[in-house]
Parts: sequence; structure tokens; C-alpha cells
Amino acid sequence: MRKLLLAAVVGLPLATGLGAAAVKATNPGHVGPLRAFLLTLYDRRQALRTDLALTADQQEKLRAIVMSHRTEIAAAATPVVDKGRARRAAIAASPEDDAASRAAGEDFGKSVGDAGVLAAKIRAEARAV
Repeated sequence: MRKLLLAAVVGLPLATGLGAAAVKATNPGHVGPLRAFLLTLYDRRQALRTDLALTADQQEKLRAIVMSHRTEIAAAATPVVDKGRARRAAIAASPEDDAASRAAGEDFGKSVGDAGVLAAKIRAEARAV
């Protein structure tokens, strides 16, 4: 009886854990959160591509517009990432400092606004195509 109980207590969780791992490994339909996010972005891009029905010439012109602004895009994206990290760190700080959290949030918002202004400028150029 003890052996049966011991086998049930130890073996059952081990068997179910291994079974779950095997199902997850053999199930190609399992999608983690990062992969789901990237697939969503890809699907949206593909939907836009088919909905717009751009010619090869138009696609090349749009690519040239984006590439001409590549350094500006990178310069606008870097502060968004850096200030976003600083905002998260200020919010998660052990002794809560409301002023620091608000200041970090305002800096982050300003950098997002600056990136939005650049995006509007690029979008205006792209609409001409």
C-alpha cells in the first residue's frame, strides 16, 4: 500500500508534467506571447499590403522615403526606448517617489510625442505617392 501511495504521489505529478511538456513540444500550434505579437504585426502588414494594392513602383518610392528618414527614425526611437525603461524603473522603485515617477512619465510622453511628429511628417510624404 505504501509503495502504491508513494508511486501515486511522486509518479503522477512527474508523469503529467512530462506529458504536458511532450504535448507542448509536439504541438506546433502553440504560440507564445512574443510570437503571437510578431505574427499579429506580420499579419497586419500583409493585410495592408493586399488592401492597398501598391504597384512595384509605388512600393519602391515608399521604401525610398522611409530609408531617407532612417537616421531620423532611429534618433526618435532611441529616446522612446530609453525613457520608457527609465519610466518603468521609476515606477518599480522600492521607495515610491511620486515626483520621480511623474517626471519620468512626462519625459516618456514627450519623446513619444516627438516620434509622433516625425511619423506624421513621413506619413505626409508617403501619402503623396
